[in-house]
Amino acid sequence: MAGAAFISTPPSVGNGCWDPKIVLGEADVHEDGSASFTVPARTPVYFQAVDAEGHVVQTMRSWSTLQPGERGSCVGCHESKNSAPPAYRVSQALRARAQSLKPFYGPPRGFSFPKEIQPILDRHCTRCHNDRSTLPCWLARQRPGEHRRQKTGHFLQPAG
Repeated sequence: MAGAAFISTPPSVGNGCWDPKIVLGEADVHEDGSASFTVPARTPVYFQAVDAEGHVVQTMRSWSTLQPGERGSCVGCHESKNSAPPAYRVSQALRARAQSLKPFYGPPRGFSFPKEIQPILDRHCTRCHNDRSTLPCWLARQRPGEHRRQKTGHFLQPAG
């Protein structure tokens, strides 16, 4: 639960969100758009629907929290929250068993730019984008290995 923080804020870096978010895992979505999965009890859960390429399609703007043994469901992002799904339609998720969440690149953990993003930049970007002679003078003066935040908020120097 977000306490006094705004619960509609998405995950962010730097001066963004007050409430930390941890990726608990991923669940498969059935052909009809339904999904059924288990989540830890007494843990605020925030949902994001992603497409086949992993791009966010929809972000839930609030938390859901379930107690031990409780089952939760929703009718969708754009339907009235005071309604139920049509009784004649049984979703594929209801016909299947609830799935366990699949790990998202390892165990659940907090976000860390140096651990999650910097290695990607080191592998794919810094060999071409690390010419110190083209850096602004204030940044080029820093010592090798010293990380200073550029005005854009990005690091392109390998983490040593």
